[in-house]
Amino acid sequence: MLTITLPNFISDLLSSEEGPKSSKVEIPAGDLAQLHAYFSERHPNAAAKMFEADGTVRKNVILVVNDELLSRSEYAAATFEDGDELSLMVQFAGG
Repeated sequence: MLTITLPNFISDLLSSEEGPKSSKVEIPAGDLAQLHAYFSERHPNAAAKMFEADGTVRKNVILVVNDELLSRSEYAAATFEDGDELSLMVQFAGG
């Protein structure tokens, strides 16, 4: 299982079918396509905050796997092993 840490504004969009809402979610996903499919099917509102319609990661979302920041060029080839931890971070701009 892949453990995902979500920002609160995304975890607040998760449906309560899987128990109380939490910023940590465990799911069976081996790559980003499976991650996108999981969230699109079960939590479409959360998926819309993380992914574009074509399944690519939104430009303001940063992926950190096992405390290693992935570059955007690594996203498409990223795979996850059982026990991996994925943190989704969101960039905000302001002035």
